[in-house]
Amino acid sequence: MLENAISELPLVLFTTLAPLGAGAFVALAVSLLAVPLDERQSRRLDRLSFAPLAVVAAGFAASVAHLASPGNAFHVLNNLGASPLSNEIAAGGVFFVAALAYCVLAVFGRLKGAARKAGAVVVAVLALVFVLFVGCAYLIETIASWNHPATPVTLLGYALLGGCVGGTLLTRIALGIGAAVPPARFRVVMGGLGAVGAACAIGGLLTQGALTNTLHASITAGSALVDAAVPLTGIAVAGLALAMATHLVSLGVSWGVYASAVSLVVAAAATFLGRMVFYALQLNIGL
Repeated sequence: MLENAISELPLVLFTTLAPLGAGAFVALAVSLLAVPLDERQSRRLDRLSFAPLAVVAAGFAASVAHLASPGNAFHVLNNLGASPLSNEIAAGGVFFVAALAYCVLAVFGRLKGAARKAGAVVVAVLALVFVLFVGCAYLIETIASWNHPATPVTLLGYALLGGCVGGTLLTRIALGIGAAVPPARFRVVMGGLGAVGAACAIGGLLTQGALTNTLHASITAGSALVDAAVPLTGIAVAGLALAMATHLVSLGVSWGVYASAVSLVVAAAATFLGRMVFYALQLNIGL
């Protein structure tokens, strides 16, 4: 039943790229709070902050491709407050504008010291709020296999794991290839957040499969959907675990920038497969 996932490929890309890019701003905030950066390293990190923003923008572009007419994107806010989709787009817009303003101000030297750190924390919080709104948009009563807390929790997990990996990579690049490992407090926080993300992503993915397996619609059994998705689920879970393991290694070695790059590729691929599984396990009530 993977046809469901293939038909929703633009949304698969959106829910892969947008949380990953948003989550990186959480890691960047931790970097500013926990890693002593000189002026050159600080400016390099500011320039690199545009990279996750571009990833989020690519995710939004993919979501627009899902609409029958791209012009309909201008009407999604008509039901703000009443429509989960409108709320999601509004939260995403607020986050994106705040992140863009932060990046521009930081690059041009308009944010320094405490103001810079405070701005990074605000953007990080808005990023997590945006990801949760994306997840909550899928709590649809008529789609029983999506309508449970594991749905937003899984997306939050993807954002934390992928974001920590991506943010660690950017931080290591800013510090300099081959530079000493970051301070212990950075390694502890990044390792802890990554572990929480991996647990939420893997746990949420397996929970959705277990719940879907118990459901049955008039012409489709949830167990049939789950059986068809088992190979992808296994690869996604293994990929998320591998990304986490590589992330932990990257935090403690001088060549961690290379390990972080590998971890980021694996995390992004595993997230993509996990989202494919999510859409493959779409079971509508009455169908």
